[in-house]
Amino acid sequence: MAPERTCIGCRQRAPVVDLARISWSDTAAAPVLDIRGSGRGAWLHIDTDCAALTGPEALSRALRRPVDRAQADNLLAGWPTMVVRRPSSKG
Repeated sequence: MAPERTCIGCRQRAPVVDLARISWSDTAAAPVLDIRGSGRGAWLHIDTDCAALTGPEALSRALRRPVDRAQADNLLAGWPTMVVRRPSSKG
């Protein structure tokens, strides 16, 4: 059974293969899509509905650091086209 995480958009648990990981990048000084990073991360379903429910408050809470509206909008602007879909757990 695949590990599960909670989506910060819809707050539902799902297998990690159905989610994309977001973490803080010190280099970019912003939240970034992070396939296999270390440290604190947030998880978001790979669909526009969950991205639409996600704002700076949810990202700040999950990453435990301030994320402003511009940073959140920049990260989510290309969602889900910027995410490479992994094989789904749904087959």
